[in-house]
Amino acid sequence: MKNVQAVRIAIYDQFQNSLAVQRYFFRDENKDVYAAYYTSMFLIQDTAEAIYVHMARGFSPDPMMAYIEFWGG
Repeated sequence: MKNVQAVRIAIYDQFQNSLAVQRYFFRDENKDVYAAYYTSMFLIQDTAEAIYVHMARGFSPDPMMAYIEFWGG
């Protein structure tokens, strides 16, 4: 998960430091693509952080909780 976060940060930094990318995304006709990019970045970050914390803690010994942790709820 640390690698996922590192790649996400690298993509974010590239985006923030690229005038060409910013010019493309900040045009009105590309606002949906811009929104999709930012939504994806937040989802990747949130998911990676949650998985990282869960991996450190491990699954619950309670079978029903472990099922929800594994498959989602």
